[in-house]
Amino acid sequence: MTTEIILATIGLLTAIVGTSWITSVIQRKKYIEEVAQMKATNESTTIDNSQKIVDMLNKDIVEPLRVEVKSLRNEIKRFREAIQKIPSCIHARDNGCPVRDELQKHEGSDNGNE
Repeated sequence: MTTEIILATIGLLTAIVGTSWITSVIQRKKYIEEVAQMKATNESTTIDNSQKIVDMLNKDIVEPLRVEVKSLRNEIKRFREAIQKIPSCIHARDNGCPVRDELQKHEGSDNGNE
């Protein structure tokens, strides 16, 4: 009778330990899947946020700069065309062209700063 009680107790303990072990394995798998899902969600959120930042930069910085650069290029083109006409200016023949004189005065001191 004592042996039967000991065997029953051992069997019961083994069942409890086995059940809790199986439960912990299942719980661990669920945890790993949940962590993987959270990582995927975080990566997706990060990608979405990055895309929003890029869109904002394009809208608020890149496009206005692009318009400004285009405007500056047009102004420089007009300026070059005007400068190229200096030799044919009637004032240039008399060495009294104010545009040419001003450009020559600043030609040697141009260091790239405004």
